[in-house]
Amino acid sequence: MDNTTKCSVFRTFQGWTALSDMIPDQGLLHVVPIPEAMAYILLRPLLDDVPEDELCGVAPGSRPARFPRSGTRC
Repeated sequence: MDNTTKCSVFRTFQGWTALSDMIPDQGLLHVVPIPEAMAYILLRPLLDDVPEDELCGVAPGSRPARFPRSGTRC
């Protein structure tokens, strides 16, 4: 059963981003140059520079540090 109150994972970005040009003084919140930023956010997990078993310096079950250790790739 399809329900219109359900949200997808990307719904969060919808209020903060737009993939189209905005007219000045349109009353929208301008945060980031969107097309490039959204493409990077969505494709980042697919890049090869971080090994599959690397969790950006975080061990399973531990709380991440406020600042990553030097040499950590993320």
